[in-house]
Amino acid sequence: MTPRELAAFAREGAGARTLSVYLDARVTDPAMRNAWRPALTTALRDARAAVADERERAAFDRAAAFLEQPLTAPGGVWGARGWVAIATADGLRYAAELPVRVPTLAVWRSGPVVSPYVRVLKEHVRSSSRWSTRAPRGSSATPGARSRRCPKRR
Repeated sequence: MTPRELAAFAREGAGARTLSVYLDARVTDPAMRNAWRPALTTALRDARAAVADERERAAFDRAAAFLEQPLTAPGGVWGARGWVAIATADGLRYAAELPVRVPTLAVWRSGPVVSPYVRVLKEHVRSSSRWSTRAPRGSSATPGARSRRCPKRR
């Protein structure tokens, strides 16, 4: 999502009870590619424990059920370091892999939690701007080649 799309998404869902889940999905060992499942289970259990009202808990359980077999599951792509899913009792509203790590959390409240996603957008822009598509001055690299700018050594 772009910042503008994220803002519109947050405004649209502001009044609905929403389950927002962020997972650290970074995997360095292929055997651990499903390690996100226990992390998701723990985060959902902790968020559910904070819901006191029975009707609220039933709505939470319906929203959490949409995350049992997510269409965009964490760990499906080795390059994904994070994962986000936003669901209501009516269905899954958004799920995606993220290019940067996020803290694992699950929150049930009115409207989606978007502050971790804002940090993702900022971090992704910052990390992608570290690489230049132009060759540094005085370089013999061909135009359009990717080169990393390094500080001069003394």
